[in-house]
Amino acid sequence: MTQYYLYCILLCFFISGPAQTSIKNLLSVPFPKELKASVDGKNLAWVFNNEGERIINIAQAPNFEVKAITKYSGDEGVEIN
Repeated sequence: MTQYYLYCILLCFFISGPAQTSIKNLLSVPFPKELKASVDGKNLAWVFNNEGERIINIAQAPNFEVKAITKYSGDEGVEIN
């Protein structure tokens, strides 16, 4: 009887199939990159990639509030370094 339940569970795994991943799903995860800091550590800058939109952000001491200095709509296909 336990083998029957084991076969049923395994059958459920095979019927569901693998999850489909698309390029859009992979690119939709926002991530920061190219983090740079001034020598004294009072200024920070980085590029934030959100679904292909590359936005340059800065933050300054003492409160380090984030300010976007570029605004793009859509993927331009150009890397920012």
